[in-house]
Amino acid sequence: MKYKMFFTTMTVLFFSVSALATPFTSPKKPSAKLVMNKPQVTKQLFTMSLTQVDGNNVQNRGGVVWLKPGQYDLSFNAMVNQNFTKGQLSRAETRSKDFNNDMNITLEAGKTYYLAFDAKDSDADNWKPVVYKTE
Repeated sequence: MKYKMFFTTMTVLFFSVSALATPFTSPKKPSAKLVMNKPQVTKQLFTMSLTQVDGNNVQNRGGVVWLKPGQYDLSFNAMVNQNFTKGQLSRAETRSKDFNNDMNITLEAGKTYYLAFDAKDSDADNWKPVVYKTE
């Protein structure tokens, strides 16, 4: 019985601390809004999904997330439609290519950051996530 209570207490404590350590927050609290689902294909800016925050994997939260103000290392998965890019890659190149999917960003409370994967360059090595608009 003692061990069961100890295990339960430690489990609750672990999940409580984990929940406090998360960078995600509510729009009602001081936060920065990241919008990643507004592609501008004609400008060769493509949709992305957030995959990691500070090296920790995250669940898919759709195209909009709210993070606490601060500095972050973010990783993304880009959805590039090569019919609209200058640089054309074969399927094999696309699968084997190590794209630059990382971004270091400092976020301020009350701001909205519009992010996209910039594939304007004819050299795919220069494709990367960018902030194309801030409000």
